[in-house]
Amino acid sequence: MKTLTSKELRAWSAQKVFSCTILVLLTLAGCQPVKNVVEDRVELLPPLKTPEPAITINIANLDLSNYPTKIAKQSVQNLAKALRTEDVHVVTVQSVTRYPELKNRIDFIIELQKATEMYFKFGETQNFSGRQTGNAIFSIYPFQVFENFEFKNFKSLSTSLNATIDAGVANLLVSSLAIPEKLSSNEQKYFVSELNKIHSDFNSPPFIITGNINSKVLYNADYKIDGCVAYRQTETLTLLETHTIGTEFGKIMICKFGLFNKTVTTK
Repeated sequence: MKTLTSKELRAWSAQKVFSCTILVLLTLAGCQPVKNVVEDRVELLPPLKTPEPAITINIANLDLSNYPTKIAKQSVQNLAKALRTEDVHVVTVQSVTRYPELKNRIDFIIELQKATEMYFKFGETQNFSGRQTGNAIFSIYPFQVFENFEFKNFKSLSTSLNATIDAGVANLLVSSLAIPEKLSSNEQKYFVSELNKIHSDFNSPPFIITGNINSKVLYNADYKIDGCVAYRQTETLTLLETHTIGTEFGKIMICKFGLFNKTVTTK
């Protein structure tokens, strides 16, 4: 047997230690438990759907206070055709002038009812020497309750025709009013107070006000405002869109409202 020199012995010992170290490391690596890798899975919830209204109602508003000429039958018929094209369900009109005793004068209310075959209510503001003025509401839906309310604390004669309409899923309170353009501070408070009282007297259904509304006053009273329309947005009523159309009687604003079923919660 060959005797190793001291140099060869040191080399052999170093090789032996290196081999053992590698063996130990491999053994330790092989003994480590295998970690279970679990894939993170995120279950995506379906996107929230915007609730669809149970019914949509198109409301058109027409103010005749600045209409300067006698009303022609053909003009009313053209108006009715435009309302049908726009699929209007409710029409509110302010400052209508009528001459019930003059048979040769076209009665706007009667002619529009004939042309549209809508239900209608008329509220008189003033009747002087056979000249009658007031506000009106037309509807394809039947009326439930209505009243012609006078704002007695205003300096000039002013009324609001209020009516509940049976829209199927809910009753809808609609007001057609004409009030003074400028109101004093006390008149503003009175106006808001009376509107709130009207709403309460009709058992607080969804409420839409049309006419020459005082936007600033009603906005400060938490009403939503869009042009000649004010409303209280609730879980059952919201304004979806608006647009205007041109007619012989001037521009008419048409508002599309959504009526929603009440959310019923159970414990």
